[in-house]
Amino acid sequence: MLDLDVFGCPGGVVLDWSPTADEAFHHYTALRSLEPDVATAYPPIAPAVDWGDSYATDPFVTSAVDATLIPSEATFHYRVMAYDARNRPVAASPVRRSRPADVTELEAPAVGAGESGTTHIDWALFGGLGRCFSEYRVLIGPVGGAPLTTLTVISSQSTTEVETVSMRAGESYVVRVEAVRTTTLGGFVVARSETATYTVP
Repeated sequence: MLDLDVFGCPGGVVLDWSPTADEAFHHYTALRSLEPDVATAYPPIAPAVDWGDSYATDPFVTSAVDATLIPSEATFHYRVMAYDARNRPVAASPVRRSRPADVTELEAPAVGAGESGTTHIDWALFGGLGRCFSEYRVLIGPVGGAPLTTLTVISSQSTTEVETVSMRAGESYVVRVEAVRTTTLGGFVVARSETATYTVP
C-alpha cells in the first residue's frame, strides 16, 4: 500500500506518495479519473487516464504534478501505482480527490533605482498555502516581445523584493514575477504578476 496526499493549488494539483520497497518495482504511474473508482490496470481503464507527467523509475521520486487541467467545478480522483516491468501493479495507493483553482493574478511589480547603481524590484506576496509554493521567479526581457528569461529565483515565500546589477543603464526592460510549485517530475505557475516596463537611468 502506498500512502497518497493530493492537494489542489492555483494552476494545478500536487501528488505526494510514500516510496515502495517491493523488489519487483520498476516504475510509478499516477492515474486521474472523474469517477471515484480507479482500477490499478495499465493501460488505464476509461474514464481513468495517464496524463503523462508522473512516470518515475526511481523508487524515491515520490512527487508529481498535474498541470494539464483547466480549472472548473469538476472534482478529479487520483491513484498512484507502483508497477513491475510488465505493467503489473505491485503496490497501489488509495484514491484521493482534488481540483485545481485559477492561477492567482498579482499586480505588476514596482521597479526603480536602488542603491549604488542597482535596480530594485518589489512584488506582491503570493498569499496562498505554503505547500503550494516552491519559489518566485523574477523574469525580465527587452521591450518588444522577446521571450522573458529568469533573472533570479527566490525560495522564501515571504521575500518579495530583490536588488540586481544585471539590468544595464539606458536600456528598457519588461519585468514579471511568477510564483511556482515544483517537484522532481515537473511544476506549474501558481501566481503571475502583470508586467512592468522600466528604463534603467
